[in-house]
Amino acid sequence: MKIYDSKNNIFDAVDNVVEHGVAAIEGTKTQAIDYANKVIKCLEFYSDIDAIIGFKNVMNSGYLYYVYDLNRFELKCKKLEKNYRPN
Repeated sequence: MKIYDSKNNIFDAVDNVVEHGVAAIEGTKTQAIDYANKVIKCLEFYSDIDAIIGFKNVMNSGYLYYVYDLNRFELKCKKLEKNYRPN
């Protein structure tokens, strides 16, 4: 899975949420939240997607933020924690 940052095209992250239900975002809190909010704004056109921002503390790397679809994953989903941890 690709991890996006503020330099990436916003629509690539949007496509990832549409296809897989999640897009991981790295960067400082301000950069990641700003990027994630832009992704969510673009996803408003999809009536079947209920996107929110989540985050995970990744050992030795700080936080990893992500936008995910609540219609595909529950809040604090263990699947997200296990499958989307960077190497």
